[in-house]
Amino acid sequence: MKNKRSLTGLTFAVTAMLLTACGRTEINANDYLSAETSGTDGHGSVVWTLDADTMVRDNHDAFKLKETASQAEYQRTAADVNDNLYGAFDRAESLANGDTVTFVWNTDHVKAL
Repeated sequence: MKNKRSLTGLTFAVTAMLLTACGRTEINANDYLSAETSGTDGHGSVVWTLDADTMVRDNHDAFKLKETASQAEYQRTAADVNDNLYGAFDRAESLANGDTVTFVWNTDHVKAL
């Protein structure tokens, strides 16, 4: 119970948020969200990452990219996603075994995408 594996009881519920791009294609951002826990029981923490590169590659049409788009175009679009799509866990530190945390997307800037 004194390493990051002691947090295996930690579960997180990810809120459902669909990103609508171009008014037609819906992208479930949760499919590209991952969380990693570390610490010990009572002192654990959780951090998240969004795989924007894969999101853009999987949904290039939604981001108005052709399959033949350059690597630079994909990278610029992924950077735009990272800049405009974010969220946070309701609790991220001082976590103990069995704690449940919820990820909440901030959708204030989604229209910028």
